Amino acid sequence: NIYIQKAQIEKNLLEEYKAIDLKTEYVLNNEAIHLSDRAIEIAKTLKNDSLIEDSLLTKASYLFLNRNFKESLDYTLQAETYNLKTKSIYSLNSIRLDIGHIYYYTKDYEKAKRYILKAANYYKTKNEPAHIQSYVVSLYNLSKIYWQLNNTDSLQITILEAYKTLPTLENIDQLKETPYINYVNGGLLFLQENYSEAQKYFFKALPHIKDQNDFTNEHIIYLYLGKIYWNQKQQEKATTYFKQIDSLFSHKKFLNYELREAYDYLIEYYRNTNQPEKQLQATESLIALNHQFEKEQQYLTNTLHYDLETKKLEVSKFLLQEQIKKSETKFIIFILASIVICLLLVIYAVLKHRERKKLRLQFETLINQNALKVFQVNYK
Repeated sequence: NIYIQKAQIEKNLLEEYKAIDLKTEYVLNNEAIHLSDRAIEIAKTLKNDSLIEDSLLTKASYLFLNRNFKESLDYTLQAETYNLKTKSIYSLNSIRLDIGHIYYYTKDYEKAKRYILKAANYYKTKNEPAHIQSYVVSLYNLSKIYWQLNNTDSLQITILEAYKTLPTLENIDQLKETPYINYVNGGLLFLQENYSEAQKYFFKALPHIKDQNDFTNEHIIYLYLGKIYWNQKQQEKATTYFKQIDSLFSHKKFLNYELREAYDYLIEYYRNTNQPEKQLQATESLIALNHQFEKEQQYLTNTLHYDLETKKLEVSKFLLQEQIKKSETKFIIFILASIVICLLLVIYAVLKHRERKKLRLQFETLINQNALKVFQVNYK
């Protein structure tokens, strides 16, 4: 704030821009978005196309982190337009990766593929370390798209190209990128139903991905480990992985689209094991997720799909609530019936006790009477 105020007092727009750009790195997303608006305004006042591009990308990145994918895409596309004026080819292809990344998250895989392929084809032609690393990153992102499209042929070709390129990276970059290629290779092996090998690659990739605090891809690995155990008829073990995804949603209050599938398995598991309360909870979480996806998706067909699925889930939720209510009613009736039966048994026991006491008294009286008669006879 001091540097921003100083620049404003001195009316030095460039220094104010630099101070704002620095501050965005240390504040929360919403404030960073607000600051980037001022940065865009300053850049346009200075008529500096490079600064305009950078400030637009800064705002886009924070909008993306806030999961506002539509506006993030809008600002990234604006940055691409200004890039045509700056003519920075490296920056242009970095923007293409960003655009492809956003399209991937909005499930428009064909557009995502188109942009990332453009970037990959550019980076492939360069030998500088930064370009080679960006090429591997492009191949990784393409692999994720082919994985989602179940395109095993293109996925295998892309992964082989990535493995071929990895040794040309600098050591530190190789250590960083190799686990992610192992991760998508696990996805390929899963699609090929080679589950034992898929597990090996997922477990090999997992420690580094966790160290990077990449919780989304970490939990996608949990999803696929769960699916492997499920396909191997080990539902109990599979469910432990799906529950980790449920815990993530409880903590973060959002999930990426790939992870929603975990709830399909949880719902089926709880239904098969007759746990309606947990089945209801999983159904409610899936409904909440669908509402999140409806907000994030900007394409009518997807929105209609989520709306239809949500309505089905709402019906399922209602039926589960009714089932739980009936179970609770049956339980109350059972308890009341048990109490009544216990009372009847107590009453019966008391009556039997009194009857036995009465008979004993009668028997004792009879004995006493007989004893008296015997005594009287003997006395005579």
